[in-house]
Amino acid sequence: MADEKTVVRLLLSLDDLDGVGDIGLLDIAHGARIERLYKGEKLPADEHLDRHVYLIEGEVKLLAENKPMGMVSEGTDRAKLSLFRIHTHGLYALCTRDSILLSLDESTYKKYVTRKNEKRDSGIQVEEYMQDDESSLIREVNGTFNHKEVDLPSLPEIARRIYKGLDGDELSTDSVVELLQGDPAMAARVVQVANSALYGSHNIKSIRDAVSRIGFNSIYTIVMSVVLRDLYAPRGHDIRKRMRRFYLHSIRVGAIAHTLCSILEEFDSDYAFLAGLLHDIGVLPLLIQADKRETFESNPDLLETMLREFGPGMGKRLLEHWEFDPELATVASESENWQREPASPDYCDVIQVAQLHCALLGGVKLDSPPLNQLPAFERLGLNRIDPLQLVRQAKSEVNEVISLLA
Repeated sequence: MADEKTVVRLLLSLDDLDGVGDIGLLDIAHGARIERLYKGEKLPADEHLDRHVYLIEGEVKLLAENKPMGMVSEGTDRAKLSLFRIHTHGLYALCTRDSILLSLDESTYKKYVTRKNEKRDSGIQVEEYMQDDESSLIREVNGTFNHKEVDLPSLPEIARRIYKGLDGDELSTDSVVELLQGDPAMAARVVQVANSALYGSHNIKSIRDAVSRIGFNSIYTIVMSVVLRDLYAPRGHDIRKRMRRFYLHSIRVGAIAHTLCSILEEFDSDYAFLAGLLHDIGVLPLLIQADKRETFESNPDLLETMLREFGPGMGKRLLEHWEFDPELATVASESENWQREPASPDYCDVIQVAQLHCALLGGVKLDSPPLNQLPAFERLGLNRIDPLQLVRQAKSEVNEVISLLA
């Protein structure tokens, strides 16, 4: 056992133990060990099932199946958290320079660390009425992302290159045509959607026609629509159904936002469509992880709890990982924060209104105020329009886009 005063001082610096009282800290310190790891040594996660391990000095690299998952260095925020939240075989820490580790007894740790898991991303808490093993499973999935023990999905190359080109004004008709011609299935879908009512039913017969007539932003939105559908194919039947529900809801909200912006001159319709596509993107990495755990396949309520709790923060993180605009990240994290108070109307307001219109079309029901009491509705000055008229206007366009993309 290490010197208790030294260990207690170290424990006070750990985020995981924030709020544990003096008696708890002394009890945890009593069973703690301080260990040394030399450069080149490995620390396998599955050999420390009964311990919580923290980096005190030095630096380690986290790897899963020899794939780098990130670095942990002394003095950083990451070092205040346990090296391993899951103990999967193949996950390990590789010491990149001589290091000192603090190892805590798992059973003592559990006695004092609160069972309520405060989320760092949004401040929402996992509900106390859940079974302990269920809440632990949800925290475990979220912990894999907090500790970078799994990768976030990568944006496909075609979408990344077009988006980067838009950001730097580097795109040309020829360059976009060349990109799309490299993916015939994507090219065919772009031409089909470009001919839809959403884009004015142009007589478009080729990729070059589509790029020239509807523009780069519209092309990118259509590309992202197809990318989201094909980004991940779940194995489990129920997860597959939930993934499809996510995709259809995103398409509906995006298409309604596009139509809505036809009467909101200060907003760009294509950007609003993209914001609608991405407003719920946080469920995607969570569904990918849930697909690996049979418990979620057989417990849809548990799955929905996890998506509701962690989806908004995960969406913000994923869009930042993809280097998207901060405004789109705000949409992902705030699209169901109905009482938000931005300084001026923004795209998140548009997406909130689009979601409630989507519910009127038979889409996902939300725990939200009525449309005419929604602060975003008033900020956008939409009390001058008839919501049902807009729904009727959007319905055929939404149905057509869904038939083409889904």
